[in-house]
Amino acid sequence: MKKSNLILLCALGMAIFFTLVFQLTVHSNVRKGKSNEVAVKTISESRDIPYFEKIVVKNRIKVIFRQNDTSSVLVEAPNYIIDSISTTLINNELVLSVSKKLKKKDSILIQIDNPILTSVKLSNNAHFDTAGKVSGKELHLELKDASSGNLSLDYENMEYINNTEGSIAIQGEIKKIALTSNTEQ
Repeated sequence: MKKSNLILLCALGMAIFFTLVFQLTVHSNVRKGKSNEVAVKTISESRDIPYFEKIVVKNRIKVIFRQNDTSSVLVEAPNYIIDSISTTLINNELVLSVSKKLKKKDSILIQIDNPILTSVKLSNNAHFDTAGKVSGKELHLELKDASSGNLSLDYENMEYINNTEGSIAIQGEIKKIALTSNTEQ
């Protein structure tokens, strides 16, 4: 057999092999339902919220709070969840929740700027961080359902209720603190 015929047969064999591999790959993705998947985009959305002093987080949401002269709320989440994130105001209390069931990979970040913070209540694996030191006269802090936090505080009085298995790191200066722990609730 001539060399040119051998090269032609090898090229034809490789073309058939790669076509077969491509077909099998496409077929397996169609079977898994991945053929119509759309890439997930993270969207940032600013929400107009009037004056508030308290924050309640009811779902697996990460909140970053910064004490600032102006109030603002910025929500960052995947495009298919952003419309189901509720930021409602009830009696000076900003309530953050999600109406859809979250997947493990879903990540929701809410950045909040506000001049005052008097209460934080976390539940359902929520996480609360402060960006810089937050100060004031009194703070009520309550954690439930494996919620966690990392806070830098400067308060005269603080009431801390721990009903969680999560962790919290508090640093700063607190003149008087009242601790209550009840993990059975």
